[in-house]
Amino acid sequence: MLRQIYNLLYDRTPIQFTTQLSVAESVQRLARDVKFSAIHALFQEAAVGSVSESKVRLYRQPAFYSNPFQPIFVGSFANTDGETVLSGVFTLRLFVKIFMSIWFAAGFAFCLTGLVFFFLNREPETALALIASLGMISFVAAMVYLGKRISHQDIDWLARRIAVSLAEPAV
Repeated sequence: MLRQIYNLLYDRTPIQFTTQLSVAESVQRLARDVKFSAIHALFQEAAVGSVSESKVRLYRQPAFYSNPFQPIFVGSFANTDGETVLSGVFTLRLFVKIFMSIWFAAGFAFCLTGLVFFFLNREPETALALIASLGMISFVAAMVYLGKRISHQDIDWLARRIAVSLAEPAV
């Protein structure tokens, strides 16, 4: 169970994009196709984030709603063997990881405390606390899973947008 919760919060999907364009031109092309903030993409689906040579942070912003559990792309540009490479990972936002880790830790601490008191006292109230803590952990795990499930196509969508932005022009 702990491994599944860990994977739910901390899984990373590595990805790499290569192009014959220069690093500067790649940065310029990708930045051209990315909105600066979600407010600029309020009524349309868009790739939102920041693009520089040393750091790229992008996410898909659907029109009219936001999902804190959607994957974000974090990466950087490098020049390798005459090719420009944008390498990075898709992962959850850092704030979501920290907040949910604290939430799960509190749930497990509450569960462990309830378990200890149940075995020491054998009172029905402590069993109720144990059941409540397991319910809390299950609810939060389901919330994270469903939030990620809603955005399961974001990785493919954003990867296609990045690939199109970095595609060489037809000659």
